[in-house]
Amino acid sequence: MYQRPALDIFSGSLDLAELRGDESVLDVGCGNGRYLGALLGRGHQGLLCGADLSPGMLRNARPVAGEAPLLIVDAQALPFEADSFDVTLAMHMLYHVPDRSVAIADCGGCSGPTVLRWS
Repeated sequence: MYQRPALDIFSGSLDLAELRGDESVLDVGCGNGRYLGALLGRGHQGLLCGADLSPGMLRNARPVAGEAPLLIVDAQALPFEADSFDVTLAMHMLYHVPDRSVAIADCGGCSGPTVLRWS
């Protein structure tokens, strides 16, 4: 029998980020775009950008990511200048990265000092 999880992991994780709704957000390892879709569903008004190494995952993300740019990007070599985004999300993806410390440092350099959330 199918059972829904008691916790909505997408909303719960985004709640922890304490976003105002106008930040520019980079979702590294965006996969199927569920976090981008959840942000859009909350009425997020800031720039949303999804990044993933898998073109197939980005194709799956397109229907839920709205007009957000979706980029084929390696989390260990992000092509963004320092402080390009207000917030960087890296949700449920670090176990896919060969060198986590490099990815964490690279993600941290993309966003301002205000918020960097990991789950």
